[in-house]
Amino acid sequence: MSDTFQDPMGAVGDAASTAYQNALNEGLQPEQAFDAAATAATAAGQEAGIPAEALETAISSAQEAFSSALSAGEDPSAAFEAAGDAVQETMGDPSGDGGPMAGGPGDGGPMAGGPGDGGPMAGGPGDGGPMAGGPGDGGPMAGGPGDGGPMAGGPG
Repeated sequence: MSDTFQDPMGAVGDAASTAYQNALNEGLQPEQAFDAAATAATAAGQEAGIPAEALETAISSAQEAFSSALSAGEDPSAAFEAAGDAVQETMGDPSGDGGPMAGGPGDGGPMAGGPGDGGPMAGGPGDGGPMAGGPGDGGPMAGGPGDGGPMAGGPG
């Protein structure tokens, strides 16, 4: 694994572009080249941990834009660029344009949430969350020698 960070959507785009160009260079028709690009993009997206639903949405959006551009008489390179633009629009980008991949802690996106904000990780000792409780407060750890709890008493 590399120490440098690569944007997951960038990796997907690079994989798609390479596969598309390779397929065209091998003499495949643009539609077949797009299929190769979609397959490569899906594999790269899965490897990057992008949810399958998000990948399907992106590929569908790209396919629609690609087909529309070809039908409108665009050359294959322009059609592929239109497909990439559609993915950017659908998925959003790191600058915060929305989409299923947008978001981070604190901005309300799908990655939002953390201790203290009511998200799935909320809670801790003393705040009523799943970790609440401890000796002396009636929680599952309550009790100890001399207070009548399960540990009351001692040897003999």
